[in-house]
Amino acid sequence: MDKTFNLGEFHVTPTVYKDISVANRSTGESPICFGPKFIHTYSTTKAYSSLFTM
Repeated sequence: MDKTFNLGEFHVTPTVYKDISVANRSTGESPICFGPKFIHTYSTTKAYSSLFTM
């Protein structure tokens, strides 16, 4: 999660995750993939708590 994008009245919070169902053959590491992007108007603890419980 990265809370750095403020687009005027809106905030965009992108998320990433490790896809553990896939592994690189040479390193054995799982790739990091883009997850959902949240668009919201408030940047408070309550707002983030609400986003991540959905």
